[in-house]
Amino acid sequence: PVIRFADVQLMLAEAQGFSASSLALINAVRVRSGQTALPTTVNSVATFEQALANERRFEFAFENHRFFDLIRFNKTMTTIKAEEVLKSHFAKEYSAHYSQYPAPLLSLAELQANVTPEKLLLPIPQREIDTNPALGIPQNPGY
Repeated sequence: PVIRFADVQLMLAEAQGFSASSLALINAVRVRSGQTALPTTVNSVATFEQALANERRFEFAFENHRFFDLIRFNKTMTTIKAEEVLKSHFAKEYSAHYSQYPAPLLSLAELQANVTPEKLLLPIPQREIDTNPALGIPQNPGY
């Protein structure tokens, strides 16, 4: 796979955290795509993290980055939690689409109850567990 330069710039901004150079990297991606630079109101960690998350969401739409970004944000960011984002997404989409069918299979509460930390992990391939018996690799919870 080829990695895009915008991805490199946004990963560097995420790694650096809230700083002037990180904002410059985000603005470089925005200006290249024809958008205006971020306003100077980005003056806290929370607004920076939200701006970075939104920029990654827009820049890599339909490229299957969002889920893995959310999982990583649980570790690297202090104000964005994957479970909360996914539950609010389900609430918005449920009322807009899923509840329109005559008899929904699951209620919104049941859908949101399935968003748990262990379900945000992917399984470790059984082949890797079997190949390395000396390491005793445990399977991720829920699998």
